[in-house]
Amino acid sequence: MPNDDDSQSINVDSITTRVVKRIAIMEGVDPLELQPPLYSIIDIDAVEGLFASAADDRPEGTISVEFEYQGYQVTIESDDEVYVRVKQTDGSN
Repeated sequence: MPNDDDSQSINVDSITTRVVKRIAIMEGVDPLELQPPLYSIIDIDAVEGLFASAADDRPEGTISVEFEYQGYQVTIESDDEVYVRVKQTDGSN
């Protein structure tokens, strides 16, 4: 019989959906209100496909995708970690 606690550890959101949700939280808006939509910045299908194949094949190396979105530096890693940070400026003029 499955344990209810086990089902809570399963992540049902796609990797790009998690990116959108994290940025929306940081912006204080609904994910559907983000402008421009993430799909206009990156190829969602390509990112999802890359990480789906990484999960299936489990290569020895790691896969990482980084991009900028509206002042945020987004990093997605092959271990399904998503990092969204405010993009740092160097402060020089």
